Parts: sequence; C-alpha cells; structure tokens
Amino acid sequence: MEEGIPYVDEIFSLLREEMRRFSPPVVSHIQWKRIRQTPFTVLVSCILSLRTKDEVTAEASVRLLKRYDTPEKLSKLSVEEIESLIYPVGFYHTKARRLKEIAKILVEKYGGRVPDSFEELL
Repeated sequence: MEEGIPYVDEIFSLLREEMRRFSPPVVSHIQWKRIRQTPFTVLVSCILSLRTKDEVTAEASVRLLKRYDTPEKLSKLSVEEIESLIYPVGFYHTKARRLKEIAKILVEKYGGRVPDSFEELL
C-alpha cells in the first residue's frame, strides 16, 4: 500500500478529463491575435473581460492593444478614445476611465511596469 493520499492518481485523472471540457480563458488567446503578451496586456484584458463575453473581450483587446500596448501609450489617450476602442465591452465608460487611471499610475508610480507583488497591485 502506498503512503499519501488514497486514490490520488485517479483523482488527478478525473480532474484532467473534466478540465478538457473548459476552454482556456480569453487572456490566453491574446498572443494569437498579434499582441505581445505582457503583464500590462494581460491586466488590461482581464479588466475588459469583467461582465463581457470572451469574444467581445478578445476583439476589444486587439483593437486597443495592437497600438497602445504599454502604460505610456495608453495614458496619452483620452477617455473617449479608449471608449471608442473598447466598445461594446460591458461598462465600457467606467472601464475606459479606470484603464486610463491605471496606466497613469503605472507610469508615474512604477516606471511603466505592472508591480510584481499582490500588495502593490492593490
């Protein structure tokens, strides 16, 4: 008899089988749409994805991030320009304002990089 968790191999086998039924999160597809996958592009796409269908998120991410893929570039856009690029994501007015604020904070406080620690992200 093996030591450890009983039936662990069977449990992992069942979990792997069940996971195949789920599609990967939309942010994992960004790189396939000609966008560099960076902490910033993942952050932006995650924000866009809240209360939005994956297909809409993917297209909005491409429209926004293919030209404005850094906090420096995004912070220079007006809220209205961001809105026009991310529409029709859910709550696009609010998300546009927040994205601009986040980009500005990242530039001013973190030198244009997304912080590594959870505490800094909050």
